[in-house]
Amino acid sequence: MQTVKLPINPQPPIIVYQYRAFPLSITSNYPETLTWFYSNFIHLKCNLNFIKNKDDFDIDFIAGDIYGGIPWLDYLESDLALKINTEEQHDLRMEIISKINEGYYFYSFVDEYYIPHRQAYKKFHNTHDLLITGYDLLNNRFHIIGFNERMQYAESDVSFEDFMKALKFSEAGYSSYLKMKENVDYSFDKAKVIDKLEDYLFSNNCAGKLSAYDFDDRTEHMKNLNHNLSSQNWGYGVDVYTQLNLFFDALIANEIRFDIRPLHCLWEHKKCMFDRIHFFFQRHMIHDSEIVNSYQKVVAQADVIRSLTMKYMLTNEISILNRIKSIIDELRINEINILNDVVRQLHND
Repeated sequence: MQTVKLPINPQPPIIVYQYRAFPLSITSNYPETLTWFYSNFIHLKCNLNFIKNKDDFDIDFIAGDIYGGIPWLDYLESDLALKINTEEQHDLRMEIISKINEGYYFYSFVDEYYIPHRQAYKKFHNTHDLLITGYDLLNNRFHIIGFNERMQYAESDVSFEDFMKALKFSEAGYSSYLKMKENVDYSFDKAKVIDKLEDYLFSNNCAGKLSAYDFDDRTEHMKNLNHNLSSQNWGYGVDVYTQLNLFFDALIANEIRFDIRPLHCLWEHKKCMFDRIHFFFQRHMIHDSEIVNSYQKVVAQADVIRSLTMKYMLTNEISILNRIKSIIDELRINEINILNDVVRQLHND
């Protein structure tokens, strides 16, 4: 075959972090994965002590990602990135092409100095992850996806030569293959979904119960995540709102670096939650359409927060941050009330 392009969705439901966007760009091509998606991406975590430790503030989902925890994906570890300095590059390239022919996507870390359409391209060295989705032997290129120089999640190409350079000079020697599995037996488990919603509402640490979050032992990810969550360095569920207000207080006091990603993650969480509630309503698991309409307002509030945060990036006006904090407090109350109603109706269904 001269050209192969595996199915890829350039607009997956979550793009805030590439290690989440990449697998969802694969699974979201297949409607049969929706039940799994709406059963997950419910719980959140955020780092504590970020001000004291002068760390970036981080909000993230507790859900399967590029490293494991997605039942619809076959995860295959690869030592290709480690062999880049000891084996012929042609052989390594043909290994990737051979796996693509088998339906596998290739995930690795690369030096974006050598990757066109990246902010670092021919400007500075920056190790970041990348997903190969196909190849073109006629033009000696790999098809890839990731955030481009305009910070848009998009598809592009890279020459075989440039990709091998990018892989060689990466500071992270990690690579793996991903493939959609066929005939996955996955059914909606209402009790598990209620449990995850209550974990979110009560800010529960879910360490030790990740199998209920569809993690398994096919990779080391569940063990590593369990260890990470047990470290007591995280806030969970609706506690992220308290930490968000501390984040904005630290910005006002000039104690922390600004980062838009926690606000984008918050917004994507609300979008996913709205789609989930709509999914419940369509399948008559909840019966009050006002719940759906009310949560749409929560999504809008999260979008306003995100927009105001971007405005603050341009103006540095402290009054904007104070306004954001008041919206966060209102959003938190609205969401808790609505999700408690959702849980009650799911229990009564």
